[in-house]
Amino acid sequence: RDKVYVVATGPDGLVNTDDDLVRSFFVRSFCVDAEDLAFDNSTGALWIIGGESALAHKMLPGPNGILDGTAPEGDDVLTSYNLAPFGAPDSEGIAVRPSDGGIYVIGNPITTLLHLSNTGQFVRTVNLPSTGLIKPAGIVFAPRSSGTGDSLYLVDRGIDNEFFPTENDGMMFEYGVPLVGVNQAPVV
Repeated sequence: RDKVYVVATGPDGLVNTDDDLVRSFFVRSFCVDAEDLAFDNSTGALWIIGGESALAHKMLPGPNGILDGTAPEGDDVLTSYNLAPFGAPDSEGIAVRPSDGGIYVIGNPITTLLHLSNTGQFVRTVNLPSTGLIKPAGIVFAPRSSGTGDSLYLVDRGIDNEFFPTENDGMMFEYGVPLVGVNQAPVV
């Protein structure tokens, strides 16, 4: 929870084999409640969501050209964005949407999906149907299960099994989220 691990495949090209190169860096110096991360292939930015701190952190490689953390451990450039003014005081999940280059954040309130630009500027709020959500956590944009385009896939942790160890009520939901400029409500 305090580290980001970077894994590069070795000569065999397979993940999780003996020839892999693994390195890590700490994020606790700027993100004490790291909940999720997302990598933006188009900009090379690593986004880390800060949970109860209401902050989204954007890391870009520094002069050495690799993501290796902030000083004194590394030389990455860090910019933090306060999400509380946009209605997200406790963020749990973050995703990059390749189709529009946007950064999306979910958390509490549970039906509020924030859309930021890849420069961290607020774009819009998308109100999701509750569909029984309890504790939304991880999100990702991926191809739709039917038709063309992409969908938002959201994992809901349900009842926290930290306090109820036998609980197994997590669920995954698929939402169609319109692109910017398309005036329609999200669908489940």
